[in-house]
Amino acid sequence: MLTEQDEPNFHAYNYRHVGDLRVLNNKPNGECAHLADNFCTIYKKRPQVCRTYDCRKHWKILPESEQHRFRKSDMGRAAFASLSTLDADDIADLPAYRQRATPAIDAKTGLPKAK
Repeated sequence: MLTEQDEPNFHAYNYRHVGDLRVLNNKPNGECAHLADNFCTIYKKRPQVCRTYDCRKHWKILPESEQHRFRKSDMGRAAFASLSTLDADDIADLPAYRQRATPAIDAKTGLPKAK
């Protein structure tokens, strides 16, 4: 999800609206639309969500239907394969990670609030 912190770079992002949220688009195979040859094409301008992303934790907080979609991508398959590397501290952090990954919406701008 894109936040108001990401707003100066919206022009660089291939994103869609999901309700009041702005989220990066995916290719049909589930990969990020900004991934090319296993490299991020917007790395220097990547949004906050990408700067703090942990694919293993992301997998764990996704609804089952989204896990299925995510697993179609190389990153999703890698996340699924590395779930066993989550330790007790990672598991204990999941509620906080979910909260960090699901920002509150600013009523004035309609954008997720920056953390």
